[in-house]
Amino acid sequence: MEKGPRGMKPTPKCFIDTNVLLYAKDKTSPSKLKAATAWLSALLDRNAAVLSAQSLREYYVNVLRQDRSRPAVAALRAHIAALDDVVPDGLRSDHLALAWELQDRHRVSFWDALLLASALTAGCGIFLSEDMSDGQKIETLTIVNPFTTAPESVLG
Repeated sequence: MEKGPRGMKPTPKCFIDTNVLLYAKDKTSPSKLKAATAWLSALLDRNAAVLSAQSLREYYVNVLRQDRSRPAVAALRAHIAALDDVVPDGLRSDHLALAWELQDRHRVSFWDALLLASALTAGCGIFLSEDMSDGQKIETLTIVNPFTTAPESVLG
């Protein structure tokens, strides 16, 4: 957790699922774009955002499906290079053994289990995603749907 101002509750680390990154660029869904952008800004401002190498790979591949022009690819690569700062060293590789345990114990997909394993490894308390049940607890993580919950209600 990052330390908050004196007398304030510290901001928990928050793992950002790939779909949040994608909606932050999706002009076809204005409400989700606004919510995703608000969450990303709030987390980056508080130094509480956590991504994994897997998240950035998924983001890159999905955004490339929309526009493969040289300028778009260059802009995307620059954006990912900037986001790379919120990938802790311990999340530059996959955590397969923990992912398999989570997959079996919580009956989640393998890809979600890999992201959950990364979030747990990074010490996150929040997992920001619309792909799992809002409020669901997985180990020490709480799933928060960023499209039904405002950042202020979780982060203060």
